[in-house]
Amino acid sequence: FMEVEESVKIANSYNVPIYLTMNSLYTEDQHPLVIKEIKDGIEAGIDSFIIGDIGLLLKLKELNIKAKIIISTAASVFNSKSMNFYKKMGVYKITMPRQVTIDEVRKAANKGIKLDVFIMNTRCIHEDGFCTFQHGVNEIIHPHMGKYLKNIKFDYFDT
Repeated sequence: FMEVEESVKIANSYNVPIYLTMNSLYTEDQHPLVIKEIKDGIEAGIDSFIIGDIGLLLKLKELNIKAKIIISTAASVFNSKSMNFYKKMGVYKITMPRQVTIDEVRKAANKGIKLDVFIMNTRCIHEDGFCTFQHGVNEIIHPHMGKYLKNIKFDYFDT
């Protein structure tokens, strides 16, 4: 973690926050190692941890590990009930899935929790939380899919 500590020092000198992404789904056997990494990150000065695994979040709460948590797009937070759940769990911020519409983001913004929003620029039709990372397989089996993806229209903000 020496490189992480050095990165944190540099970022802090410019008032830039450092986030550590722990975005996988972890087994209970993996929890001790992942939790050690999070504790090391806290000691190194990591500002927030991006987590997509509800089991890991529950384990951190069970162990009373105080960390600023950002819920990842991998958690697939699509509605106010899931937002309220994470809010009650004490998370700092939720990263909305790429597939939500601008109107859905506007509605979510009034729920009393900070939000991050990605702009979908890859034209990937897969939802992060349900993605199997087998991109390309369907395109080989169904070559017409590429033509379909190019015609998808996305909402955007006029700035």
